[in-house]
Amino acid sequence: MFTALLPPGTPFEIRASPGRRLGVFATKDIPAKSCIFREEALFVIKRPFNMIGPEDVDAAYRQLDSRKQALFKSLVEYERHQEGQKHFFPQVEAFKRNQFDVSGQMHDYDQPIPHAQGLFLISSRLNHSCIPNAVFPRIQPKTGHGYRPAVLLALRPIAIGEEILFDYDPAHAYLTAKQRRAVPYWKFTCTCAACDDNYPQRVESDMRRALLRGLHYLIHRRDVPECSRLKPPVLQNATSGRPDPNTIAMWQAISGYIAEAEGLAMLAIYFFYEALKIMISVSGSTAASNRGLKLAVVWGEKFLAISETLHPDAVEGVGAVEQLMAVFKSMIDGKT
Repeated sequence: MFTALLPPGTPFEIRASPGRRLGVFATKDIPAKSCIFREEALFVIKRPFNMIGPEDVDAAYRQLDSRKQALFKSLVEYERHQEGQKHFFPQVEAFKRNQFDVSGQMHDYDQPIPHAQGLFLISSRLNHSCIPNAVFPRIQPKTGHGYRPAVLLALRPIAIGEEILFDYDPAHAYLTAKQRRAVPYWKFTCTCAACDDNYPQRVESDMRRALLRGLHYLIHRRDVPECSRLKPPVLQNATSGRPDPNTIAMWQAISGYIAEAEGLAMLAIYFFYEALKIMISVSGSTAASNRGLKLAVVWGEKFLAISETLHPDAVEGVGAVEQLMAVFKSMIDGKT
């Protein structure tokens, strides 16, 4: 059923993936920064993921035309066949295993995010990797019905025959391989290179991810929300106050360098952007030293350098960073 969904000229195919079920594999060399595909949701349910029940999926199904109903039935039968369990609720389980968050807003610790989950037939065939070669941008243009489509972008060159993979959960960036295997709610065992016991850089990879989690704790005074669900939690919320903004900016930038070294480009530019936001907030105060402003320019240059390696739709804030760097440079000139 999935092959029939692919438009002509698609640079990939859907076939069996070793050790998994189906996967998406490149049928031609895909350059870095390429848009691999764009897919609209089969349907959208405007409820939080953990509150969606059979009645919600059934109501959405009844609103589909006959062609889309047939596609969803095929997906349900595929999931039923793969599951082979007696107590399997086909429609709601098929939806939950193939849905994506389509709220279209960036993750924000301090503000609620509207909930909407969309069902994607092609995107749902992609498998996970903790060091992915593709990404779904967090900010994407909205469609006519108000929800963002699934747009998959290449993070690096993908060779013909290579499986196309993305990171299912941003919390993976903060966990060691052993911790990732222990998370109960992911319901799968990752077999990517970073989780392989024979991975040459396994020790360094685990150390970088542990450092990212520790720095997150120092910056936000609490554990990464997704990681705090580990039982027992590794870190408790801090009771003391936050350090000064310059220190936090430095920790954000260090996180950016660590994420870049780990091959997590999207996370790296996020950290550098956060560091720059802090520096502009203190730039008008006496806390803005000449040295601090020069560091901010270096971080901005790093943000732009990493952004150059990515598809333009994957990066938000390039223009804002360029403006910030101009401000910082003018302030440096004024202080010398």
